[in-house]
Amino acid sequence: MNRRCFIKDSVLGGIALSVLSKQSFAFTKEFSINELTGRADTNLFDKERQILFNEPLIKFKEMKKAAKNEAHIKLRLASRYRNFQRQKTIWNNKFRKFTQAGKTPREAVQEIITVSTIPGTSRHHWGTDIDLYQKVSNSPKLKLEKEHFQAGGAFYNAFRWLQENAHKFGFFLVYTDDEKRKGFDYEPWHYTYKPLSSLFFTQYVEKVQIDYLLRLYQAEGILGREVLTKKRMERYFAEHIRDINPKLYNQ
Repeated sequence: MNRRCFIKDSVLGGIALSVLSKQSFAFTKEFSINELTGRADTNLFDKERQILFNEPLIKFKEMKKAAKNEAHIKLRLASRYRNFQRQKTIWNNKFRKFTQAGKTPREAVQEIITVSTIPGTSRHHWGTDIDLYQKVSNSPKLKLEKEHFQAGGAFYNAFRWLQENAHKFGFFLVYTDDEKRKGFDYEPWHYTYKPLSSLFFTQYVEKVQIDYLLRLYQAEGILGREVLTKKRMERYFAEHIRDINPKLYNQ
């Protein structure tokens, strides 16, 4: 299945940073349920911009500069922060697409969660995760496809450089190419800023309860919610939320 980039591609250098949050996670240790699930009021998201928190944005700018200077690679962001409502739109649109094509609600949900998160569970809710690609003359229309990041692909040079250097700036792949890993498909474009996302992750698995999410899905009109039973969500938490790059567990 083709993975689409639902957020308009953007170039960091062309974005005004006047709305950039001045919040520093060095001083914010406890996050609310709303912050963890993308439902907090924040200036990280509006109709014109998708902004990261200060620290990962600064580190991304450093990494972007290094890639250009060292390897003549121009890194670009496909997506960054997404709030709950944006993830809800993505989810519901996909659910309608699959069910209108003849899939059952259960089949549609299973198809979606190979590549997309259920609203309220996305790491993009945290302002710490980014989807990266490379500016090239022959850039494909659908950028977030695995073949573009493989040898001979349009973004392979960027992928290879990031594999060797991203950790120096605090960024790590989340969903690795490990056949033993369950949950989401391999995503060679999805990086997380570990110093902050590790705080979010720890608090997410401690604080966000499945019963809370199920009530939220009912109230918010999440399509396919009848399939998202407590048992199904327990499996999703184990396989999709927890089964990630083991380097992200190591302090």
